[in-house]
Amino acid sequence: MIHFPKIFFKKSPETTRAFSLVELMVAMSIFAIVMVMSTGTLLVMINSNAKAQALYESTTNLSFALDSMTRELRMGYGYYCSTSVQNSVISSLQDCLGGNGIYISFTRERDNVRMGYRLNGESLEQNTGSGWSPITSPEVKIQTFSLTVSGTDTSDGIQPTINFSISADTDVGHGSATSFSVQSHIVQRRLDI
Repeated sequence: MIHFPKIFFKKSPETTRAFSLVELMVAMSIFAIVMVMSTGTLLVMINSNAKAQALYESTTNLSFALDSMTRELRMGYGYYCSTSVQNSVISSLQDCLGGNGIYISFTRERDNVRMGYRLNGESLEQNTGSGWSPITSPEVKIQTFSLTVSGTDTSDGIQPTINFSISADTDVGHGSATSFSVQSHIVQRRLDI
């Protein structure tokens, strides 16, 4: 067994010194402030992400509805446009000039079914013969929907065209709403001969 002199085990006064209560309180206060700020930033980021996801879902819903509507109108024929809300699908032909139409019906070419679109309150609705059903989600509030339809008469030699514009607000919750506008110009694909 090896014996070491006591000089190796002697402790100096600096090594036995501990933190004082004031130093410990200051360190804990700084740590608490940093944690509160970090938590606040994290909560703001989570809230922003939730708003962005809700806005994305709302705009995707509206985009899908408008793409479907545009496709059906382009492939249809026999347009009827009205400046008032209609409760049934009308089979006659009528232009809507001036951009104040809010209802359109037409014949779908693939199955010759008469269908229609209309603004009802703050929602776009579609009728495929079995009644009206909304095609936009409740979060999308349509403020204006205006149609201009020209060239519906088959004897005039003019290809039917449809212009529509929509302005809407998306209420994504979390205390914010986003407004946007969409316009489209549609020409009937079928030749008007």
